[in-house]
Amino acid sequence: MYRELFLTATGSVYAKIAHLDVDIEIALIRQECNKKSIPAFNATGVNLTVDAKFIEIEFPEGNVWTRIGR
Repeated sequence: MYRELFLTATGSVYAKIAHLDVDIEIALIRQECNKKSIPAFNATGVNLTVDAKFIEIEFPEGNVWTRIGR
């Protein structure tokens, strides 16, 4: 729902993302399991990048103001 002055547009929005980049920083650690030392991974940082040119937005349903805004 979007409201501007006395007009209210309602409906649904679908976003389709065609491409995104995910950078994950991992750390190799040791953990104890049954008195044995085994390797494990920890995610120390995650960065998600989405470029606006790869996003497609659709307004499939809505009232008259949503249809005009399409």
